Amino acid sequence: MGETGYVTDIDQFSLHDGPGIRTTVFLQGCPLSCRWCHSPETQEKNPVLLYRQAKCVCCGTCITVCHRGAVSPNMEADQAGKRRGILIDRTLCDNCMKCTLTCAAHALQASSSKKSVEEVMELLLANRPFFETTGGGITITGGEILMQPRFSAALLAKCREAGISTAMETCGYGNSTALMELARLSDLIFYDIKHMNPEKHRLYTGQGNQVILDNLKLLCSKEGIADRIVVRVPCIPDVNDDQENLTATAEFAVRQGIRYMELLPYNAAACAKYQWLGRKFLLDGVKPRSKSEYQLMESLLYEHYPLRHWKKEKVRDGNE
Repeated sequence: MGETGYVTDIDQFSLHDGPGIRTTVFLQGCPLSCRWCHSPETQEKNPVLLYRQAKCVCCGTCITVCHRGAVSPNMEADQAGKRRGILIDRTLCDNCMKCTLTCAAHALQASSSKKSVEEVMELLLANRPFFETTGGGITITGGEILMQPRFSAALLAKCREAGISTAMETCGYGNSTALMELARLSDLIFYDIKHMNPEKHRLYTGQGNQVILDNLKLLCSKEGIADRIVVRVPCIPDVNDDQENLTATAEFAVRQGIRYMELLPYNAAACAKYQWLGRKFLLDGVKPRSKSEYQLMESLLYEHYPLRHWKKEKVRDGNE
């Protein structure tokens, strides 16, 4: 067996992560801890335990197999007088996942599973007719693909050999050599910039932005790569979607020779995943702006800068 990686999910009918119908592969692990993260289960390097209380049938088998004593019955009753499942002491849990093997209701699950490049390729090859008909392909995202660079590179290389269009999404925080190799294997590169202000970037993501900006500069210094980059800004109300930050981001992108920029509306539906992890969603209560507001923001940027949306034209293929 060749390279293996921890895969959290595979979306076989994605329409927003590149041209055409795509198969999007989500990987475990991320060096950032964004407060608005809509996939918090991917932040840890290794698989973590998820508990979906709504599926729990209170059978108690997970309690008996936990060698750390991390699982106990939740004696609090709901309004109907029924017991509410289990409690997980995350300070004791070592994510051994034994409890997931005994949970017939699938209330307990691991956030990711180990897959080989060959296993993922089998699925991709089965989807090739959709790729060929719609101009789609594979998109690898995270977490952060730079946390699993060898697996990501091996998968992208296999796709290239099979004639499948490749795309990657990265936050840019990681090893520059690995980033260059992944970029070389990708026809399209989605590059997230969370905030241009280094202090605010650290406050909201847990890391500064210097590595991210330096890596983007490095990518764009290589001939032909800037033409394949789409700068993405996950727009969080009252955090980074103000005119000052968006303007600074656009100006930085243009200076690097980048032609594409996309604003991603805030996703408020992430709260449930934090409950599965026993964590508090720090942006709970933040209301997303309307889609039309972000469309207006984008149009103003496109009006004042030589930028456009990647869907407006075919991004130059990395094989050309």
